[in-house]
Amino acid sequence: MDLAQRLTTLESVHDWQSLAEELEKAIASEDDATRKAALFLKLGRVMEERFLNGVKALKHFQEAYKLNPSLLEALERARGVYWELGKAPMVQKLLDIELRSQEGPESVPLLIELGDVQFDAGDFDRAQATYAKALAASGGQSNEARAGLAD
Repeated sequence: MDLAQRLTTLESVHDWQSLAEELEKAIASEDDATRKAALFLKLGRVMEERFLNGVKALKHFQEAYKLNPSLLEALERARGVYWELGKAPMVQKLLDIELRSQEGPESVPLLIELGDVQFDAGDFDRAQATYAKALAASGGQSNEARAGLAD
């Protein structure tokens, strides 16, 4: 049975501990950075969703992103954990990193979230500028960006 089949079987029977162990073994034996990053991401999701251990999941999300910087899901997941932990500066940092690879309309949700973080941190001038940037990126169509500016 290959790795994908073993992982699928363990998931189907909800054996999360064995799944985590199998992923750890696969990570240790994997040489390809892209495949290793995908395994780290999967292990991070298991830690976050099944073991409810965001702090441990963070480590895996960070490793996944380090090995494959195009794996933006790892940043998104890490950002969610940092939100839950109340670490607004880290949320802001990860949003800034994600925004480097996003332009135009697809950047609008990230810009709005960044504006929200800045607003919550009391940095109203930067939040206003970020909401304005989101509104411009949406071609003036984003009601959320407009609402952020109104606040």
